[in-house]
Amino acid sequence: MKYNFCVISDKKQRVDIFLSALFPDFSRSYIQKMIDKSQVQVNSKIVNKNIKIDNKDEISLEVKLESFFVKAEEISLAIVYEDENILIINKEAGINTHPTP
Repeated sequence: MKYNFCVISDKKQRVDIFLSALFPDFSRSYIQKMIDKSQVQVNSKIVNKNIKIDNKDEISLEVKLESFFVKAEEISLAIVYEDENILIINKEAGINTHPTP
């Protein structure tokens, strides 16, 4: 999916910060990776994450959504407290709480 738009702003700001505010579903680190992969252009030029954009700059952003498969793992968790409304566990360090690619 490709997005093209023109910046309307009175203040200069870094392109990665601007795009992360514009696309809240993407983390800033994800946007920085897109910049590193040349998926972001400002005024038809490949840029780095430190470039500051200005009023009337034209930004092109190519979003390549990557799919990944989440495989469940059997993990033993120490239950500290449990009732009908809440569950408290003691998770070991190093165990992810959210799936990652």
